Amino acid sequence: MLANSSTPASGFGVKTIRPSFMVDPEVMAGLAYGMLQGAFILSRVEGNPRLMSEHLRQFRRYLEVVFGVEQTGARARRAGA
Repeated sequence: MLANSSTPASGFGVKTIRPSFMVDPEVMAGLAYGMLQGAFILSRVEGNPRLMSEHLRQFRRYLEVVFGVEQTGARARRAGA
């Protein structure tokens, strides 16, 4: 399967990026939902609001790996790439 495709999506000039391996959208949505709920609960229980942003950042990195998106600019510097 193609990792990237430069086919415009819906005529808005947005690139369609296909995952580098098969992904079930419903499972991916459940994973995101569970991660958000867990991060929210941990953040509240531990009294650390940064936990939420750390979990979101890590999930974004996971999505970038799945969809073959490379980090550039300031995001890459913050991630240590």
